[in-house]
Amino acid sequence: MDSESKFSHRRGFSLIELLAIIAIIGVLSSVIIAVVHSTVSTAHSVECTSNLRQIGNAVSLYTADNGGYLPTWRTWTNGKGSWIWDNYAGTMNGDGTANGGILSGFAGYYSPGGSLTRTQFDTPGARHIFNCPANESTTSSKGYAANMKVMRDVSPGQPGIGGLPVVDIVYPGRVMMIADNALSNVRWFSTNSWEENIGFTRHKTGANVLFADLSVGSMKLEDVKEENLDPME
Repeated sequence: MDSESKFSHRRGFSLIELLAIIAIIGVLSSVIIAVVHSTVSTAHSVECTSNLRQIGNAVSLYTADNGGYLPTWRTWTNGKGSWIWDNYAGTMNGDGTANGGILSGFAGYYSPGGSLTRTQFDTPGARHIFNCPANESTTSSKGYAANMKVMRDVSPGQPGIGGLPVVDIVYPGRVMMIADNALSNVRWFSTNSWEENIGFTRHKTGANVLFADLSVGSMKLEDVKEENLDPME
């Protein structure tokens, strides 16, 4: 049999077989994409948990050095609010007023140089302990919110350290101190704002949370109770 007759007996793919192959490739592609997405999501959640543990270590050191008082979430300088718990060191104006924040007492506990730079802190997508890697904001890199019932807002003229004494927290293992935020410009939550300010949908398991006993876990919106928000409950 010559070569021409050999080729004439070869059968190509039918349309049905071709469509079946395309369908199989499509299914495999969707499975691979789903697996990759799940792996990335898990990696983000693990990194986020690590961030919160590092913040917890800084809180522990601060508290030990300040008579058992927790850091505050905001203080006031020259009549202007300045972020405290996740603040960068801003430059000072010639008259001594703060320009874009001040170097907080808490800053030295989480950064060897005293604080993050403004560029590190504000660049969208920046990787540092105050930005969850799953934060998709295109305007800033602030990924967590503090519970104002635990890390208090220190008003102008308030005497003393102003933070909450650890011993005043009834059940520290239940109380949320810091959690994923819902929007990158939301830096706090309280008993009347937690539903909209906490990022419960950021991770598959819910919002990652640093509790007042410095353990780290996750919470779903439907599982949150008053005792998880109020340290006196």
